Amino acid sequence: MQADFEKTLQERKAEGLFRERKIFSPQTDGLVDFASSDYLGLSQHPLVKKACIEGVERFGVGSGGSAMVSGYHVAHQALEEKVAEFVGKERAILFPSGYGANLGIINALSNHVEGIFQDKNNHASLLDGAKLSQIPMRRYLHNDCHSLRLKLQGWKHKKVLIGTESVFSMEGDIAPLVALQEMLDVEQHLLMIDDAHGFGVLGAGRGCLQEYSLSQVPIYMATFSKALGGVGGFVAGDDAMIEMILQYARSYMYTTAMPPALAWANKAAIEVIEQTNVVDQLWDNIRYFTEQVERLGVCCEPNQSAIQAVVVGDAVRAAAICEKIKQQGFLVGLIRPPSVPKHRSLLRINVRATQTKKQIDGLLRLL
Repeated sequence: MQADFEKTLQERKAEGLFRERKIFSPQTDGLVDFASSDYLGLSQHPLVKKACIEGVERFGVGSGGSAMVSGYHVAHQALEEKVAEFVGKERAILFPSGYGANLGIINALSNHVEGIFQDKNNHASLLDGAKLSQIPMRRYLHNDCHSLRLKLQGWKHKKVLIGTESVFSMEGDIAPLVALQEMLDVEQHLLMIDDAHGFGVLGAGRGCLQEYSLSQVPIYMATFSKALGGVGGFVAGDDAMIEMILQYARSYMYTTAMPPALAWANKAAIEVIEQTNVVDQLWDNIRYFTEQVERLGVCCEPNQSAIQAVVVGDAVRAAAICEKIKQQGFLVGLIRPPSVPKHRSLLRINVRATQTKKQIDGLLRLL
């Protein structure tokens, strides 16, 4: 068996797909960070750090158990209420991670839907949620409502869950959310949106529901681990939907709750978005980046999100370019299969509020 493992790992290296963890510290490495999803820089914001310290002093380090047993604290309740108000939903529930939230949502609905239709480029957590729930799954072509309609027409059952990311995490393009909501109105299907990379960025920070006036979306999921600089995920919806998830989501019932100190910090991050112009700073950089891309003719399809992608194709070549950029003082994301299709390896560039125009210019010149 050991020989089989070694052979598999060597094959992965030869294909340019071997991944390595590297300790990263922008302060000591001297790298300009275009890889982090901390889009607003809130992980380093003094008010957020202060709230986390206060949370540890008030609540301790850990939550002490599952939220259904002893792990639900006043900090969790305060964050849930803040999130629901912030995104315009009746109620919210917290998960220790966004991955766990997606698993839990689909699991909780497994006895109420007869099929799940997902975008071809959806995040692994959405796909794994369907697989674990054993709900029959169909995948429609990326951002293609016509493909979805054709698959729905051939589906004999009525109770269907449609799942999509809002901002796709690998390439940063945005789903046709308004068209999907209109299909929901006509077909009476459930629509679930994963707004992990839109929450804190779109809609003045309130997410895609605010940005695109999506008032009819019943299941809204997002994370605190991207633009808010924290950790954890949440689901927001009406009271009955959230109660269903609370009662039936295994990834909620059978895991230790988010540390209350982090819930306290996540709440402070939302307050920073409400009270400062940090989202405006991010969008100033996004607009500058996309304008310069077009002016310089860089091989990048500009997105109206914080994620910009340069598609290279070959995984080995993409890794070599990424390393060359790093040697020049810039860190960008290296995305390879299975995160993207074969022969579509890319450099993922995350625009952040804390970057300077000079730093953006420097990276674009290298590209």
